[in-house]
Amino acid sequence: MDVTEQFEALAPELTEKMTEHAKELVERAAKKASAAGIKVAKEVHVGDAYEVIVDIAKEKDIDLVVMGSHGRRGLTRLLMGDVTAKVVGHAPCTVMVVRAS
Repeated sequence: MDVTEQFEALAPELTEKMTEHAKELVERAAKKASAAGIKVAKEVHVGDAYEVIVDIAKEKDIDLVVMGSHGRRGLTRLLMGDVTAKVVGHAPCTVMVVRAS
């Protein structure tokens, strides 16, 4: 979950609600994957998303990170930041980017 230190300092109760919502979404996705015979490991982390992803990839010696991209371009991408681009630039492994619909 992409939450900056500044956001958490200003709205800790909102961070908590967002974390619980993220856990519910992960649980639903895990149930669907398990029902399809896919092995699942569930984790929810709070922090600067690209840093958390890169750190976990390093810690767990991950071979591949798969990420979605919304295809933002130009000023929107610049102003909003691009987690996927940062992960591609800093990950210790291959990063596969798929267009999210």
